[in-house]
Amino acid sequence: MQIAPFWTLTQQIPTTVVVQEISVLVKDHDSTGGDDWADTSPRAGDPFTRFKVSMIDGTVTGDLTGTGCVTGNGEPGGGVFGADPQPSVRLCLEISPGPGFDSDGDGFSDWEEYRGRDFDGDDVVDMTLPDADPNRRDLYVELDYMAGHKPLDDAVADVEDAFDIAPVSNPNTGATGINLHLLVDEEVPAADELDFDDYSDPGDRPSGAYDDFDDLKSGNPARPCGGGNTGRFLTPADRSSPHCQDILSFKRLKFRYGVFIDELLGGGTISGRAELHERGGNDFVVSLGGWAGFDDVGGRRAAEAGTLMHELGHTLGLAHGGRRDNGTLDEINCKPNYQSVMNYIWQFPRYDAGRPLSYSRLTSTTRR
Repeated sequence: MQIAPFWTLTQQIPTTVVVQEISVLVKDHDSTGGDDWADTSPRAGDPFTRFKVSMIDGTVTGDLTGTGCVTGNGEPGGGVFGADPQPSVRLCLEISPGPGFDSDGDGFSDWEEYRGRDFDGDDVVDMTLPDADPNRRDLYVELDYMAGHKPLDDAVADVEDAFDIAPVSNPNTGATGINLHLLVDEEVPAADELDFDDYSDPGDRPSGAYDDFDDLKSGNPARPCGGGNTGRFLTPADRSSPHCQDILSFKRLKFRYGVFIDELLGGGTISGRAELHERGGNDFVVSLGGWAGFDDVGGRRAAEAGTLMHELGHTLGLAHGGRRDNGTLDEINCKPNYQSVMNYIWQFPRYDAGRPLSYSRLTSTTRR
């Protein structure tokens, strides 16, 4: 006989627990006598299914097999049941989340979001994801800044709030909006101009008193980790960690990096620049240092928020006209009915003081 009650059992486990031991005993309900025990253990002398769950990565060890099931040995000759042997029972359990589960589909596993990453398997968390939510998509951006250009707290909060109320729904969990984590980190060496161009040969770089974005990010020579590190990507704690290389590999794949700078090389008063292709990008800069003032764009807060969200949008695969229905980039700028911060007309509340800080909320057929 097969019984599938589909019971769901939940329990809060303290964050101090690394490995949780769990035991399961199956009984029948007997109204005329004591409840009889079933044997779900393959071990002699023990009717309990016993297993352990890692609270860091969700791996399961113990009685459960790779299928999540275990069958008792029936205690031949009575065993722990004495003169009244009980039947062998096959017990199947679904333990969620599993090691590779990503419930919200944001590229971070549920266990990474619950506890963090253990890179060397010693049951010690080596890196955490601040304020991650396994049921709601998370997006992480490290922000550095040059002297005098640290972004305003209100501007950063405005962009995070815009993502928080974004009209998107997670198809897996039903959660709405996106958790954008703009992690303002540290001051980086100042430069009057920063070169954001990508050169296949460093010898092709133009001469002059400027800095190079890749040198700033990774160092020159590239030395992002360990003593004497010269790169600025990662936090100081990351760069000095014995697991720096693992953290670097993880964040290169899953974090974006932005720097608030003075000016771009040859850019004049351009407000920023970002990597852009159909699959998005990783890096961007906000370059408002050459601006004489911000009154005509709604103030410094509005200028920083609009530019930060604009350049971040490029790394998410949005061009100045968004994307076409076939997924290709739409480079047409200043379309009058593409109401998005990606459009120069709506990057700042210059022409419409009430414009939302948002990517387009209109359907593709309407905005064209």
